[in-house]
Amino acid sequence: MKNTNFIHDVFVRLVISIVFLTSINATRMIDDPQSPAQVGEAAATIGTCPTFPQDNYWNTPITSLPVHPMSDAWINAIGAAQGFHMDFGSGTWDGGPIGIPYNIVSGAATTSYTVDFYYPDESDPGPYPIPQNPNREWGSDHHILIVDTDDCTLYELYDASQTTNGWAAGSGAIWDLNSNALRPDGWTSADAAGLPILPGLARYEEVATGIIEHALRFTTDCTADYYIWPARHVAQSGKLCEPAALWRTFPPESGL
Repeated sequence: MKNTNFIHDVFVRLVISIVFLTSINATRMIDDPQSPAQVGEAAATIGTCPTFPQDNYWNTPITSLPVHPMSDAWINAIGAAQGFHMDFGSGTWDGGPIGIPYNIVSGAATTSYTVDFYYPDESDPGPYPIPQNPNREWGSDHHILIVDTDDCTLYELYDASQTTNGWAAGSGAIWDLNSNALRPDGWTSADAAGLPILPGLARYEEVATGIIEHALRFTTDCTADYYIWPARHVAQSGKLCEPAALWRTFPPESGL
């Protein structure tokens, strides 16, 4: 029987989405990053749907914003010489494909399921349109990401598994891709920071165009024991952070 507390502890310790969004610029794969033809374009699309509105935090250029005063401290706590984990790539690792795949469906033509969550209090009840043999992340987190192009809704599941009665998962979140609405304060999602996963991944189609117009998601071993907007949930890993007191130098009540 799965030890869900252990799984969630690992999940929380390893996952941080873009809590550091204000310090990270969307990567541009062009020679001239100021080229007028590449600035201010519409948000990327998945199928026929936007990946959130153009003014969403995922899609807002930050090249002209000041560096956050805690930027150096955050980077040093992670480890300035350490790599961080991007949840995309090519090839295989540990016997399975690298990256987090996604599914594009027509909700009207796809069977919907009421998913059995082991964190139901912070999960959207659904139902979730899950195709037969869905693309699912290889490895321990087992994310399933689904875009319903009928109404441009994003469904994301963490630790999803098929059962004799349908589907079970650790947690789940549903997002309107035409809205900037956030999760309720304090709620997780399929990501421990309470953010959507899909808009932060690098996809082949956008790389092929030569430009990525959004922030990129990454995970790291060392994360704070608080969160800042637009995150909604603590993705704490304090056991791996040295010195632990670092994170208390800029607590949430200071106005983040």
